[in-house]
Amino acid sequence: MTVDPLLSSLQDDLDQQLDADYLASFALAERLVDALTLDALRRVGLWPSPAGSSAESLGALADRLGTPADRQHALAWLLERARAVGHLERGADGAWLLGEPPAADLVARIEATLESPELAERARLLGTSGPLLAHCAARFPEFLVGERSAATILFKGEGLRLWSEYFSAGNGLYEPHNELAARAVAALATDLGRPLRILELGAGSGGGSAAILAALGPDRVAEYVLTDLAPSLLLATQERMAALGLPPTGRRRLDFGRSLVEQGIEPASFDLVVEVNALHNCLDLQASLRWIAEILRPDGALVLSESLCPHDRQVHQDLVFQLFPFHDGADTRSRFDSIEGWRAACATSDAVAADCLANRTGPALAMVAVARPRPG
Repeated sequence: MTVDPLLSSLQDDLDQQLDADYLASFALAERLVDALTLDALRRVGLWPSPAGSSAESLGALADRLGTPADRQHALAWLLERARAVGHLERGADGAWLLGEPPAADLVARIEATLESPELAERARLLGTSGPLLAHCAARFPEFLVGERSAATILFKGEGLRLWSEYFSAGNGLYEPHNELAARAVAALATDLGRPLRILELGAGSGGGSAAILAALGPDRVAEYVLTDLAPSLLLATQERMAALGLPPTGRRRLDFGRSLVEQGIEPASFDLVVEVNALHNCLDLQASLRWIAEILRPDGALVLSESLCPHDRQVHQDLVFQLFPFHDGADTRSRFDSIEGWRAACATSDAVAADCLANRTGPALAMVAVARPRPG
């Protein structure tokens, strides 16, 4: 059997990025979120339960706490996280069995986790993951009762700084996703052997963009187009790339949940389309893959770099992203898919053929994939 050198190299890169140090830091972030979750539920007033009641439905809990319908998904996620660590139970009818309020020793353990020497020792590798998680958790009680929005928590003042830095090279738990995308794009550029037209989906604050442009250099970029739904974010990202001395970029507002051709992108006009933690937000992944394939040249490719979550689990990043609406209502699943889910989705695509790789040590937490248009 012939081994594809590109895929073999990307697999090695992936395994090196998610090494033992990364996995230990990821586990620490998980424990941090467990503590932050219990602390947020305690402060929002989950306990004590009403006199004579030991079980409450999600709707009853939301009514008691004053949680609007459009934020019940976040409450459900916190409850499920607390259940996963053994502090809550659910009855056969789905009602939450609240039990007793957190005892003083549990509160002490929460505080000890948040102030642990291990957390301080790993602050460098955790980067802004730790501060951003703590920032969001501290504001969850106000969020759950409708007094704060995701915009005020994440896109103003200290929140905006933490949000932007979260996706940058300073965050050891996120940077592998940027780096994996950059290495895949650089390898494909070498294979294609020409200056490339590249379109990035959901560029956001530009962490992935910076890594990719730095890996390519100016000689291998014919055009690099940043896209996102927010024009102001695109302008700030474009200016940030210029300030870093990276190859020039274009920008355009683009929704990858709609036909790209209908939004003005010429068919078969780009060598590469790249995304870093964007496509998991698709309402219809199969349709988005089809629309992406339409704008790729026949020898082009889509590069995907995504966070993963093992099946039927949650990951610490979800604490932040629960601030945003969830199209499945009060579903407590992760915002991120498993590697099995990605492989199944790509295998059934009529538009692209994809090779989806995940780290081979520890739980599958990161994916890099190269998807090529299917002939015809």
